[in-house]
Amino acid sequence: MSTIAANGFVAALAPTLFRVVPVYVAMLGSSVSWRDRTALGFIGPRDTATIVFGLLVAPQVVRRWMPRGTQPAASTDLA
Repeated sequence: MSTIAANGFVAALAPTLFRVVPVYVAMLGSSVSWRDRTALGFIGPRDTATIVFGLLVAPQVVRRWMPRGTQPAASTDLA
C-alpha cells in the first residue's frame, strides 16, 4: 500500500472514529444497545449547523403541537 493510499484511508476513517468513540464513552452507563450506539455515532447530528437549525425550527414545531388557545410560557420568536 502506498503512502498516499494509507494517508487517504486514515483521513477517511479518522472523522468516523472521532465521532463514534465519544458516543460510546458518553453512553457507557445507559441501557442503549451497542447497535443503537453505533447508529448514533455514524448517522447522528454532525455539526453545529444541525444544532442551529434545530433551534430555529423547534419553536414552530412546539407551536404546531400545542392545543389551540394556549401560549408558550415565553416567546421564542426570533423575528
